[in-house]
Amino acid sequence: MEGSLVRVSTKSRQPGSDPSGLPKFAQDGPVEVHTYGVGDDYNHYRTTGKGGTLDRAVMFYTTDKIEELRSEGWPLAAGDIGENLTIDGIPYDSFSVGDRVRVGEVEIEISERVNPCYKLANLDYVGKEHEKEFIRTMKGRRGWYARVLKEGTVQTGDPVENLGKSKGLKQDRLRI
Repeated sequence: MEGSLVRVSTKSRQPGSDPSGLPKFAQDGPVEVHTYGVGDDYNHYRTTGKGGTLDRAVMFYTTDKIEELRSEGWPLAAGDIGENLTIDGIPYDSFSVGDRVRVGEVEIEISERVNPCYKLANLDYVGKEHEKEFIRTMKGRRGWYARVLKEGTVQTGDPVENLGKSKGLKQDRLRI
C-alpha cells in the first residue's frame, strides 16, 4: 500500500524552550534521518527516560486518524502529538509492530505503538481541563515509534510504502 509524506516535523532542544516536544514544527526542504532520529529533533522522554533508545528514533502518524479526531471535536493538526512524519494515503490501522516502512529513501521498522501521556495537556486545546479525556481518547491511536534501518533524507511529497513484516520482532506492546 502506498501513500505520501505530507509533513516532516521536529522540535530541537533550545535553551529556555519546553522540551516536551509538543507540538512539533514543520520543516522545509529535505531533512536528514539518522539511526538516532529525525533532523535536530529532541525527544525528552526518549533521551532521559529511555536512555536514548534507537527503537524510538522516529514517530509517525497518519492523516486518517487526524481527521477522525477532528470529527470527534479535537482540533488536531499535523505535528501536534509529537510525530516526526505525517503520512497520507495509508490507513493507521494497516500498520503494526514489525512492519518495515519506506519513506522516500529512508527505511524504518515499527517498534511499538506510542502510548498517550500527560504531556498531551501541553496542547492549547487540551490543557489540564481535558487532559484525562484526551488521554483516554488517544489510547490505541497515538501513533507509531520506529527504528531506522536505512538512513537518508525525507521531505514533503516523498512516497511512503508499507513493506510488510520483518522477521523475528517483538510483539506489539500496546497496553489498553
